[in-house]
Amino acid sequence: GIKAKTVNFFSFDKKVELSPFPDQFTVLTYIGEGREEFYGIKEIYSMAKSLPDVQVDIVGINAYSLMEKPDNVRLLGWVDDMDKKMEQAMVCVRMAEHDGLSAFVLEALSRGRYVVYRFAYPECKQAVNADELRNQIELIKGRYNQSALELNKGGVALIEQHFSSDIILRNLIEEFNKVI
Repeated sequence: GIKAKTVNFFSFDKKVELSPFPDQFTVLTYIGEGREEFYGIKEIYSMAKSLPDVQVDIVGINAYSLMEKPDNVRLLGWVDDMDKKMEQAMVCVRMAEHDGLSAFVLEALSRGRYVVYRFAYPECKQAVNADELRNQIELIKGRYNQSALELNKGGVALIEQHFSSDIILRNLIEEFNKVI
């Protein structure tokens, strides 16, 4: 008899200055220590091996001994300045087995970065396995190689239109008023 509705409560009011893409095509992802498979390390390593000219930065872990690390992968451990790491990337990848609405995804979109996500979400490219991940990265890199890759302005607009604190608060109040 419970009727539940999902309402976002994560907001972005910090107006970030959009940084241009770096000179090197770089992919950024987060892998939680001790839960590497859950966060998609197998898919990330597979993509990195098949695209050796793509730099892949992984935050969250310093080492992973169950697979050979491709040469183009850097394990950065815990970083203090994720904003800077996102500025140094063109694509942010989130391959967790299951997920709520990830702050990592929203932050990347707010910075005009492209996002490849295991789940369908507006302004993100979807990839559910290693082959799809590689294909999505290749498509984005192809546009970069042709000097045709612009910031993900659709992602920035999505965040501005749906995740400001005013909008989040208004939506919460509307939903609370419906049950009162």
